[in-house]
Amino acid sequence: MELTASYRYVDENNNLVFTKHRYEGIEDGKRKKTFRIEPKLDESTPRPLYNLPEVIASDTVVFVEGCKDVETLRSMGFCGTTTFAGSSGLWMADYSRYLTNKNVVIIPDNDSPGRKYAETIKSGLAGYAKSVKVVNL
Repeated sequence: MELTASYRYVDENNNLVFTKHRYEGIEDGKRKKTFRIEPKLDESTPRPLYNLPEVIASDTVVFVEGCKDVETLRSMGFCGTTTFAGSSGLWMADYSRYLTNKNVVIIPDNDSPGRKYAETIKSGLAGYAKSVKVVNL
């Protein structure tokens, strides 16, 4: 497996919490990806939203299912974010406060975990976000 990207998760003051490394390669004839976290996380380690300082500074935030997609959005001039483990990540109550009075767009993957992810985010933002739109592709 080859290291293809490293994603820095930082707190609201831009202090590094951990780095998520993405590895990709071919195993048994199939394209695979895996992730490693440094330093290793324990139960007390915060799991901030990816790209948190930009999320805090933006009026409109787009949720997608992974850091790679966030970086694609950023390269197009949008503020993107994702939870720690994408569609399998839990919504933490702390996330809602960072999205208070913001316009939120959710672009889930077109599968069952993606739809569940979108509903989890939408539910977590009820009463916090200015608006929430789910865009199904």
